[in-house]
Amino acid sequence: MWRILLRKKNKPFVKICGITREVDLQSVVDNGAAAVGFIAYPKSPRYVSPQRVAELLKNVDTSKIRKVVVVVNATVEDINAYLAVGIDTVQLHGSEDANFAAQVNATVWKALRLKSSDEIEQFADFPCEMFVIDSFVKDSAIPGGTGHVADWD
Repeated sequence: MWRILLRKKNKPFVKICGITREVDLQSVVDNGAAAVGFIAYPKSPRYVSPQRVAELLKNVDTSKIRKVVVVVNATVEDINAYLAVGIDTVQLHGSEDANFAAQVNATVWKALRLKSSDEIEQFADFPCEMFVIDSFVKDSAIPGGTGHVADWD
């Protein structure tokens, strides 16, 4: 799954997410992505355990890219298991609040599934490095990665 986040001066920040195989991880690195994402949501078909992430990172030089774990309402203990194997960024993709985010001992990104632009202000003081804007899909059984384009208006 491709996520293109825009940084200052409209320089694209590309994160390839949902990696489960070493060959795919190597391709992400070889093709210059800024970040690679691993899904820590057990209900996802792309779920990888902390042990699997450790195996993937062991054989591929990821020293020049961000290593992101995507969590959905995980515990701090769950997150710490991923940090212990080399993850440096945590993407909160559930209903985690600012107090929870402040407990995470890593760089935090917050995914937002906005229904309207009016919701943006409620996250103005959220303690994170950046926001990932995801599409809101009514009645979606999964919290992200739906394949639908967000309403950029």
